Amino acid sequence: MQPEVKLLKVGPHFYGLVSNFIRSGHASFFCIVNPEAVISMEQLGIAYEKSTRMFKYSRVKNMEALFLMLISGETQISKAIRVAGLNEGLHEAIAVYTSENDLENLKTVAREEMQVMEIGKSVLQGKNDDLLFTRMAKVQLSAMPQPRLQ
Repeated sequence: MQPEVKLLKVGPHFYGLVSNFIRSGHASFFCIVNPEAVISMEQLGIAYEKSTRMFKYSRVKNMEALFLMLISGETQISKAIRVAGLNEGLHEAIAVYTSENDLENLKTVAREEMQVMEIGKSVLQGKNDDLLFTRMAKVQLSAMPQPRLQ
């Protein structure tokens, strides 16, 4: 199952209104992504599939954090959030989610600070990164428990 993806046009108070919701106010997978970190819809789909498969075996205990690590290619959660997550000052964001109820709840929390739009290919104008999937593989290796030598 692929997640839903929407473009969010956000106002200056969006971060303050929704940061708590993003951390813990949703029932299913829900992640806000910085569009500058996204190259393609395929990148989002592959990162979602990998994070769902890896999550139960991963040392990372939050699926959205693992997803951001795969999107950004960063092996540390804090760096992944800085590079690919919700940050103050964004005017646009991408919502990646599996439950429409979570998007509706976000709309309630964000009030008039957010407009939901369909995402078009022109929005995804991130840098073309030939190393993207190599960086994803590095995250996969770092997030998985290492076998113990006996």
